[in-house]
Amino acid sequence: MEKTADAFAHYRSSRPGPASNLMPNIAIFVLAVVAVVIWMQAYPRFSGGKLGGGPVIRRTDTMPDGVMTVVQLDVGQGDAAFIRTPSGKNIIIDVGEGNHHENAHSKQYAAAFEVTQPFLQAHGIYDIDLLILTHPDSDHGGGMAELIDWLYKNGGSVKLFLESGKAKPAKFYVDLLKTIERHKIPYMSVLDPTTGKPAEYPEFGGTLIGKDILKDPDVVFQILGPLSMMDAANDNSIVTRIVCGDISLLSAGDAEEPEEVEVAAFWGPKLRSKIHFAPHHGSKTSDQPNWLRMVNPEIISGSSHPPVFGHPAAAVLATWKAIIKPIPKHFLRTDMNGDIWFRTDGKKLEIRTQFEVKSREEQWKPAKIRDWEGYRRFASNPLTIWSDCVHVPGTDKL
Repeated sequence: MEKTADAFAHYRSSRPGPASNLMPNIAIFVLAVVAVVIWMQAYPRFSGGKLGGGPVIRRTDTMPDGVMTVVQLDVGQGDAAFIRTPSGKNIIIDVGEGNHHENAHSKQYAAAFEVTQPFLQAHGIYDIDLLILTHPDSDHGGGMAELIDWLYKNGGSVKLFLESGKAKPAKFYVDLLKTIERHKIPYMSVLDPTTGKPAEYPEFGGTLIGKDILKDPDVVFQILGPLSMMDAANDNSIVTRIVCGDISLLSAGDAEEPEEVEVAAFWGPKLRSKIHFAPHHGSKTSDQPNWLRMVNPEIISGSSHPPVFGHPAAAVLATWKAIIKPIPKHFLRTDMNGDIWFRTDGKKLEIRTQFEVKSREEQWKPAKIRDWEGYRRFASNPLTIWSDCVHVPGTDKL
């Protein structure tokens, strides 16, 4: 029998265990009845409006105005990020896996339903200003169609959907396009599928490349790529950079070396960003030296489930340390740290994580494919809100 270790045993062990030696009596019975009645009244508010409507939401919160919040959600093998601007605009970049598993052998859970949806629900977010599918891989957008339906079912909306322009004959992707059409969601693609070149939009005075498509007074949100159609879906990933005051964040989906080379050559030092979401989950296909020199981040944050594909790869970590100067202060990762929260007022940057940051040696430890030792099996973590998370040492406090 395969030996497994639970990296989150400390969390589960902190939860209260079952009581013992409890003798049934009338008082307990009455209290139980009262509890059931209260629960039946409260449950619909926290389960999508009806019994059996979805994961139970036990803690709720609201996003504060005046600061930018970015949350890299732990969706296991995949990507999902939520951004709230200081003035209250909501952006989602990828949502995680759905029910149409691209990699069936991984046995990934439906993260969009188990993680992304409950997160939005707990924070009362149903209106999305910008929804981005970086590229048509199911671990990034597999649950996007279902999430859109859920938003509209709860009175929400999506003001703009953006994709790269690279299509893929996958069921989740076909369902997504049908869902966008059914809800009449405004649609744009960075590349024109017929020409393979950046699509032209009169309202933006040309292509979306370099444009601030969000038009938010408090942040600059630019589309930096893809610049031309390439064969692989990964190399057509949408590259975004968001700037709030002195704090910048670069995200590039599953961009691999061909796209990294092209984008880095085009933008050069303008790619420089304080925070960098590691492309392709920290794969050895995505550590092009010139890209790293141009971005030169202080903080790298990665999303993956290491035993599936061996991310982050040892070669990538070595390249990061060799090319990025100085070596990043923090390497955060959803497999070890759970949900990763960034909050800034444009000057200070506070980072909190669901599970505390470990030693630098442990955080930078490379993964081995199919090595389950020290990692949880495929199951989503409990929902997080800001106040539940642990402050990352060495970052500011807001």
